[in-house]
Amino acid sequence: MKESRNISKLKRERMINFLEILKEKNSDDDSIRAINEIETQINDKKYGLIWEEHEENVDIQLENKIPVLNELNDKNIINSKNNEYNFLLEGDNLHSLYLLEKTHRGRIDFIYIDPPYNTGNKDFVYNDKYIEDEDGYKHSKWLSFMERRLKIAHNLIKNDGVTFISIDKNEFAQLKLLCDEIYGEEAFVTIINVEMSATQGMKVKAAKSGNIVKNGEYIMVYRKDGQKNIGKTILNDPVKYDSHYNLHLIDKGEYFETESISDAISKNKEIIEELNTLKLLNNNKLSNNKIPDAYEKSVSFNNWINKNSEFICRVHDSVDVDSEMKEKMKLGRVYRYSSSERDYLIEKGNNNKIFQMITLNEKLAVANDFYETYGPTKIRGDWWAGFYLDMGNISKEGEIPFNNGKKPVRLIKQLLQFASDKNSIVLDFFAGSGTTGQAVLELNKEDGGNRKFILCTNNEISDDARLKYLVDKKLVEKPPRKNTNNYLEWEKVYLEYINSDDFIGITSKEEYQKIGICKSVTYPRLKNVFSSNKVNKANLKYFITDWVDRKVTDYFLQPQLCKHVKEMIELENMLDVDDKENILILNSADYIEKFLTNKNKEKIKNIWINEELVFSDVEWLQLREYNVKYVPRIYFSNELKEVGE
Repeated sequence: MKESRNISKLKRERMINFLEILKEKNSDDDSIRAINEIETQINDKKYGLIWEEHEENVDIQLENKIPVLNELNDKNIINSKNNEYNFLLEGDNLHSLYLLEKTHRGRIDFIYIDPPYNTGNKDFVYNDKYIEDEDGYKHSKWLSFMERRLKIAHNLIKNDGVTFISIDKNEFAQLKLLCDEIYGEEAFVTIINVEMSATQGMKVKAAKSGNIVKNGEYIMVYRKDGQKNIGKTILNDPVKYDSHYNLHLIDKGEYFETESISDAISKNKEIIEELNTLKLLNNNKLSNNKIPDAYEKSVSFNNWINKNSEFICRVHDSVDVDSEMKEKMKLGRVYRYSSSERDYLIEKGNNNKIFQMITLNEKLAVANDFYETYGPTKIRGDWWAGFYLDMGNISKEGEIPFNNGKKPVRLIKQLLQFASDKNSIVLDFFAGSGTTGQAVLELNKEDGGNRKFILCTNNEISDDARLKYLVDKKLVEKPPRKNTNNYLEWEKVYLEYINSDDFIGITSKEEYQKIGICKSVTYPRLKNVFSSNKVNKANLKYFITDWVDRKVTDYFLQPQLCKHVKEMIELENMLDVDDKENILILNSADYIEKFLTNKNKEKIKNIWINEELVFSDVEWLQLREYNVKYVPRIYFSNELKEVGE
């Protein structure tokens, strides 16, 4: 494979060589002094986000080829009669983003990505090789890789759209600076801290030795227009019952009287018996400090508290009220009071201070945690706890064996629940196993939403999958036990084979490509999800990225690109060009076959027409009865201009 070029270094070398030429042509002292100063500036490193720009294979391909999409009809999933589709795009995500920029510029509502963390643990397979820890350009290669993709993502997101990026400590600082540069510092919303593991198992030994073990990861949040209020739905975390909520209000019409919770439940036989069984009463009295235990352990007490939550209260801060109300109030009574700001429940204390009473119903909600319990909650901030609990079940999500790098469905679903509208278009261009797609479909079922997703992922083949394939095909020997002389000998032979022409020939075969992540994990997972009773009926189109040669020699480029217009229309409009309801007319034959002789014209909803076709006035009168649109020139206009078509 071709070695990645250090573009920044080449640029510097080119500029230095040019300065040397200038020195020869301009030998006076002032010119030499100025040229030397410029040379120093070129070679100096400045503080800030400066990295070496690197080339990828996809960059080289884009120089000579035009990216296009091909639909794999046999992999489409059609469960619903509506015309709305979700999309899975297989190929290098830069390739896919390049095309999405033509179809979805400024249209995406919500982006979530979980890019490679660049840990050195072989989870980053770009530039056609792993970026190892000892690689001196480790960070710059990663930044160069991310910058290209995030710049396009910034163009795709709506002005009020939100971008979420998962990351860990390895590239955290670099990513923050990069996103600030692309989105603008004002677009930064926050860092969400996600508890992804507990200090247990192997981590205990490391922690006891003094290491600060990794428990969390981060999600960077950016909103393009700089607004910070991104929440659509408030998320709640559970808290233990606050024993200060120990008073019960008795409604007397114009006011309330108060009693202890212990007195309020004293005549409820079922509750008293259950609390006695749980040994939570002392002389048939429930002390305030035992109320949290009673709420957690006693079903009958828990139900009574929840049912009467608007009458369960605590004393809170003092408040100011007008003199008329203050005169009206009597000790031991709780009154309703309204100001210009809000409604209060207030009580006069012994010192004539007026105190606010807070009712428990303001704190009760369904917690958005692993167990989704109903009870006292707090509104979630930037600490998202307990997601390590999902990791034990993560292999079962989507019913496809794949653990590495997989995020819990619940995490993505809650991000969507928090920050997306029910009709949002959701993009994940590091889709991996397809968790984002599953989260979108499940949330739609839960809240009646109509969100649609676009997932982009390559068909990367892992080391383990490659080895298993080659062993199964008897192309290489099964590896012996590691850390042995036999293993070292085997590894040498194995590495020679996977760098040989014989292996390169195998990699292009369809059978080998089937073991890649998109074909063996992402698509099968989505297929399982689409057939699940956890989701509403929905549709999916599967596109694979392809190329058309940019350098036209013995053919016109336009006919070649026209072969891929259908996919672009489908992607932009998220529907199926089926030649029934949605018709594409590229030439005269299409016009005759799909429209003129169509016996079911009443079913036609949309017609897309090649703008270069010429129609008579009579033909236009017929066509204009329908929703007629020209094929957007933006799809391939620049490419056609380059070759003069």
